[in-house]
Amino acid sequence: VEGRHLTMTPDDLAPLLQPKIDELNAGLAPGHNVKIAGILEESGKNNAALIATLPIVIGITFFLLIAQFGDFRRPLVIFLSLPFATFGAFLGLLIMQSPFGFMAILSLFALFGVIINNSIVLVDRIDIERNAALAEDVERPESAAKTSASREREFEAVISACRRRFRPVVMTTLTTIAGLLPLIIAQDVLFYGFASSVAFGLLVGTFVVSLGLTPVLYCLFFGIRKVDPEEEVEDSARASWWQRLTAKLPLAQRWKKA
Repeated sequence: VEGRHLTMTPDDLAPLLQPKIDELNAGLAPGHNVKIAGILEESGKNNAALIATLPIVIGITFFLLIAQFGDFRRPLVIFLSLPFATFGAFLGLLIMQSPFGFMAILSLFALFGVIINNSIVLVDRIDIERNAALAEDVERPESAAKTSASREREFEAVISACRRRFRPVVMTTLTTIAGLLPLIIAQDVLFYGFASSVAFGLLVGTFVVSLGLTPVLYCLFFGIRKVDPEEEVEDSARASWWQRLTAKLPLAQRWKKA
């Protein structure tokens, strides 16, 4: 005989059934007992497998981003934002009172993929805008210090890129959340935690991470900031902390980008 609760998951039912099972075991003959197994044991194994593969997936993705962008800074900008998106997923599970089980862990993989995709699109757009802005310095030698005007154009390029990508990123997020709403409203036993985690993770990941934290980290890594239009400084004085940190490394020039 098999049965399925329509509103509670096995993880929710197990603590409620355990006292009854303990009472039943107390009246059984020696060597006999009743225990909870089946789907809960399989769920535990699956959770452990997912958690074990998460670092591998992140590592492979990181190296693919290095191959795509050609340096370490842009992948770091993208990956340093992921913990904040994870916070949104956990907040969603807490608000919606959903257990942290197999589907919730699986939702983190889906959430990371969407946030990384949004950040890649934004970072690539920032690069395009920066290159277009710096192309105006046609008479400046490559080794010469950037002027305050060129630095101002870099700063405006970051803002312009965020404005250009704002609507596509937000619309993608809202349509994804709208598709998850039926699962949340119906409180589907299997996908309720998954939908809640992804929906709240996308809200935080899009408006706080992709459109907020990612541009800030990009400016931090590349030494971009708003400057006085009349202020003229040397590159070394205005270099980012990453450039100062890697200035003496043998491969610094190889990975350095404009």
